[in-house]
Amino acid sequence: PEEEALCKEAMEGCPVEAIGSDGA
Repeated sequence: PEEEALCKEAMEGCPVEAIGSDGA
């Protein structure tokens, strides 16, 4: 879905640690 694309774009510009959705 479009939400997934937006999440990927956000992850590219933000550290995964800040999101915490990847468990890393």
